[in-house]
Amino acid sequence: MKKALLSIATVIMVGGCSEVPNDMSHIDVFSSDRYLSTAHQFNKLVDDTFKYHYSKIPFFLVTKGWSVSGPKEPVSQIVYSCLTSNEVELVTKIKPFMPEVTYIKTPENQVKNCIIKHSNDSINADALNDLKAFPLFQKYADNPFLRKTVDAAKADGKISVKEYMDIVQIVIKLSGADKQVQLEKTIQEL
Repeated sequence: MKKALLSIATVIMVGGCSEVPNDMSHIDVFSSDRYLSTAHQFNKLVDDTFKYHYSKIPFFLVTKGWSVSGPKEPVSQIVYSCLTSNEVELVTKIKPFMPEVTYIKTPENQVKNCIIKHSNDSINADALNDLKAFPLFQKYADNPFLRKTVDAAKADGKISVKEYMDIVQIVIKLSGADKQVQLEKTIQEL
């Protein structure tokens, strides 16, 4: 009997991958390994969808290092919306003696459609409060280019996830330009 059970266990382990049903109801995608293992895939698809490296924007600067992969982070908000709406399905592969690997099962074009759809959702209030308190946002709030973008974003009474990402991108670019100017000034003063 023990040999039979050992044989069955060996066959299961050597057999390779097995799929785990996709039941997201008990999973907090912001802290689960399943979300973290698919974050790179989603970031790549968001970047490809918008033709810009949104995943490279350092949102942690705005959130002071908190909730970088949480609901305040816009790409996470898009991912969460796509997963909880069941428009995007994840599959987990389990291999013996290896960590679980979760990947996106839904076809890429459907995932991109979901990304576009949910990027038009309103950004959450916590993210906006963090942005409002962000020292760099306050510093550049009167910059004409940023002001024009913010005013256009809020004209309809809401700020979408994508509009939020665009605003943060502009703030970071303005900061980078200031740093470059300061560096050139420092070099000249040497």
